[in-house]
Amino acid sequence: TMVDDNLVFDAIYYDTFAESYKDFKDFYSEQVLGLLDTAGRWSYFNGMGADRQISYDVYQKIVEIDLYEAGYDVEWKEVALPDLGQEWEGVRRKYWNVEKYRLPVCKFLD
Repeated sequence: TMVDDNLVFDAIYYDTFAESYKDFKDFYSEQVLGLLDTAGRWSYFNGMGADRQISYDVYQKIVEIDLYEAGYDVEWKEVALPDLGQEWEGVRRKYWNVEKYRLPVCKFLD
């Protein structure tokens, strides 16, 4: 594995689409620890609960707590999204329904 080969990265991006929250937690609590340089940054696709704003907000808080307990600090960079209303015409349940994307930028706690 990359950890066994002592590979270290300045930055890591993890695509969480279709991953369970358990898989995500395993990734940052086991893999990132061995792969990220001490001054490095890592991020992931933040789409948890994006079908409703309240769910998106709640997941953000849950992730913040879990990341902190695992030894990470997270900064959220907000990115305004265009109005996607017409894109969802005819779709019964929108899986993306938030006004701003929150890009997480994580690092080890100081």
